[in-house]
Formats: sequence, structure tokens, C-alpha cells
Amino acid sequence: MSDRSARLHFKFENTLVNDVLENMLKGFEEKFPGVVLACFVEGGYAGSYEIEGSDLDLVIVYAGGFDAALERQLLETLQSYDNESPVELDITLGSETFLYPPESYTGTISAQRLR
Repeated sequence: MSDRSARLHFKFENTLVNDVLENMLKGFEEKFPGVVLACFVEGGYAGSYEIEGSDLDLVIVYAGGFDAALERQLLETLQSYDNESPVELDITLGSETFLYPPESYTGTISAQRLR
């Protein structure tokens, strides 16, 4: 695992959130090396207007196009993080073509939400 893969590019004031994100990214890199391309934070934490008890809204992007088997494995892993997290997670999962679809791409794109 490279140092870059599990490093946060932005640290939140809430160290618990930083710990959740760092552990999740490290776990993904160990279980799915090179598959998870990005993890974006949305909502209250992204806008610095979170309140006590705010959930952590995440968009997780994986490499390539839609892959049902891979997405099922990723969702199972995400569910285990959600169940163990001290912060409630609201996660959207999608392939990189979900965010950056090539003009000629006509396949199925997928986005799943937990909870």
C-alpha cells in the first residue's frame, strides 16, 4: 500500500471523522488494492456546518465501469463499516463512469445508497 492511498487530503476538526475515513480508506486499499479511486465528503462536514450527531455523507468512486460482482463486494464491505462506525454513514457508491461517463458510454451505471 502506498502512503498516498490511505492519506486524507483534508483533515476535519472532528478527529473521530478523520479516524473513520482513514480506517475505511486503509481497509479498502488492503482489501481492494487500486480499486477505490476517491472518497468525497458531502453535506454538513464538507460545508463545515455539521452539528452534533450529523451523519457523514460520502461518495465513493471505484475504478472502471459498472461491475455487479465487484459492486456487491464493495457494498458488503461498506455495510460492515457502516455497522461499526461511531458516526452514522450515508454512502453513495458508483463507478468512475458514474461521475465521468465517456460520451460514447451506453452501459448501465449504478449508484447505491446504504440505509
